[in-house]
Amino acid sequence: MAKLSSMNLEVTTACPFRCPQCYCSMENVKHLDPETAKKRLAEAAALELQSLSVSGGETMCYPHLLEVISFAKSCGIPGVHAAFSGWGFTKEKVEEMLAAGLDSISISLNGSTETVNRQTRQGYDDAINALKLLKEMGYEHTTVNWVMHSNNVDDFDALVQLCEEFNVEMIDVISFKPDAKAQLKSVPSREQLQTVAGKIKNQSGNVRIAVEKCYSQMIALVADTKLFGNMNRGKYRGCIAGYECLSVNVDGSFSPCRHIHYRENYDSIEAYLTQSPVMRELAACDESKAEEPCRSCRFLMNCRPCISINTEIDDRIAFKNAYCHVNG
Repeated sequence: MAKLSSMNLEVTTACPFRCPQCYCSMENVKHLDPETAKKRLAEAAALELQSLSVSGGETMCYPHLLEVISFAKSCGIPGVHAAFSGWGFTKEKVEEMLAAGLDSISISLNGSTETVNRQTRQGYDDAINALKLLKEMGYEHTTVNWVMHSNNVDDFDALVQLCEEFNVEMIDVISFKPDAKAQLKSVPSREQLQTVAGKIKNQSGNVRIAVEKCYSQMIALVADTKLFGNMNRGKYRGCIAGYECLSVNVDGSFSPCRHIHYRENYDSIEAYLTQSPVMRELAACDESKAEEPCRSCRFLMNCRPCISINTEIDDRIAFKNAYCHVNG
């Protein structure tokens, strides 16, 4: 039987904001059918799913959110997480989500000030108000999702301080993916990558700083030590697309992750994991097929770059990240 370690559930395309890199809006809104969601959640639980991420669009816009969270927990899924912009947050709604079984809340914020944040994301006031509310409620498991761009690196220390003030448990450093026009803009430089990696290595204070699994080059930099070498090794050393993960999309289709738009339809999750030619090709996409600049990078064995960069920009699966500056 196939195994499933993580799954994303895209529940809605609705969003009140128009962030520069996003395709979602309040036009032509689609919601995931709740019965389809429940069917996939039951299948995922049978495959020993450990971590479920509920996302949008703006997750709060999904009319069946509480029903889906509650069903996921009733299936025995140990980690149920959801990401929000902060739009529509009230004490009552947060209490309802927690009562339904939500294990952690992530708020998306790309800058400590509105000026920095709006270069890549809208909704600064909503995010800040949500963080204030969660602090006032005494909630202890708030994560801030910080997407790293070249234009917000200098603000990172201020963001960490802001998170300290709001009793945030963790900052998740995330690599930005190709935008809705299949473009990558504001790519961090080598020096910026090294700067943030150094701050993560030397973090102090109450806020823990983590790195998103698919931000493999950042993980490789953080894991690199003179004494022990680089411990970020093995099959799961970066992007896990093609391994034990998938996304259930708002139309009920499957894709390897929410950022790879090779969508396929199968009767079950297990059928998709075991029969999909896309998943097979991804599973075979390892360092033996590396292309430049990855092939000559000293982190070749410590990194599996984000596959969506190639699928969305070049429409092909490849072990490469032509936009990565970590090797100069």
